[in-house]
Amino acid sequence: MFSNSISSFDRSVDVESTLLWINKIDGLFDMKYILMEDQVEFVTYKFKERIVAWWNQFHNIHLYQGKPPIRT
Repeated sequence: MFSNSISSFDRSVDVESTLLWINKIDGLFDMKYILMEDQVEFVTYKFKERIVAWWNQFHNIHLYQGKPPIRT
């Protein structure tokens, strides 16, 4: 699957590498016509280490506050 062509995202990258990673993801979304509602799930699958913990905490607080799940 095409998800293997994008490296995982972790906390050890610098700002420039982060921006390049985001651009690669955006390009992949455009190239593969990934639906908006599937993009968050795809990107969070590529998270690693502390980024996963941050995302889980952020999402859980979001839900605890009675907000709908993050889809886009």
